[in-house]
Amino acid sequence: VVYSFSRFARSTTHLLEALEIFRQHNVSFTSLSEKIDTASPTGRAVFTIIAAISQLERELVVERVRNGLLNALAKGKRLGRPSSVDREIVKALVLNKMKYREIAKLTGASHWTIHEVIKEIRRSEVGVSVQAETVG
Repeated sequence: VVYSFSRFARSTTHLLEALEIFRQHNVSFTSLSEKIDTASPTGRAVFTIIAAISQLERELVVERVRNGLLNALAKGKRLGRPSSVDREIVKALVLNKMKYREIAKLTGASHWTIHEVIKEIRRSEVGVSVQAETVG
């Protein structure tokens, strides 16, 4: 028993494979919200249609979210949690040829955060010489 077929699986293929395995083991499969008898040919057909529509719905949501994020990025909006690292300190340390790992240790940030801050500085400040060989 499941609340909804869409809560059981994320793809039509998975739903149909699970339904076939249940049938082979003589197990009934019931959805509380759809109330479809998957033991009958008509029930299986309706089940397949509902599963396909559910998958389409999920894929459309994913597409809309992806497009929304891309649109926000294109407009220059920052996504995610704000960094607590002082960019000016990071910039000064990089210009003094410190390695990213050393900067991370000094600032209490992760190596990855320092890497991302440097990428952001490079993008935003044209002409700033941040040498790639300091990665380490």
